[in-house]
Amino acid sequence: MRADHREEAFQVALVSAWEVYAQAEGEVEYRTLCQHTWNALRRWWRQEQSWYARTVGLEQPDEDGEWQPVEFVDPACEAVYATLLVRLEIERLYNLAGVSAQDRWLLGGLAQGLSQSAVAKQLGRSQVWVSRRLAQLRARLLAVALEEDVGIIAVPVR
Repeated sequence: MRADHREEAFQVALVSAWEVYAQAEGEVEYRTLCQHTWNALRRWWRQEQSWYARTVGLEQPDEDGEWQPVEFVDPACEAVYATLLVRLEIERLYNLAGVSAQDRWLLGGLAQGLSQSAVAKQLGRSQVWVSRRLAQLRARLLAVALEEDVGIIAVPVR
């Protein structure tokens, strides 16, 4: 069992035992706590087995036993995978450019379709400040993307 699974199993067992103990009036037998904990772990393990039976890793061994990326045939799955890759590249770009939390909030709000005025109101700034800051961020992100060969290229919007 992997370490993260052990930690999750420990949390399941602890929560189960605490629920029994908290609901009990008076003393609780050690055996009762153990039985409830065991049943909770069995339920959790069945859920995990059911979940992992339906999942496929992003890499699978080929005929030679070497690990190769899985070829997706489901367009919805391909779209999710592509979105994930773009988000990872955006995060990498933000880290390389040293984008602050406030700037991430600004860019995230605009990406969600908020107007510059709405973003400015949320940040407690003026719309003019948001517009100027956005121009500065575009220039910096484009320069870093071109310099560091980031997988996505930001094209300044005019």
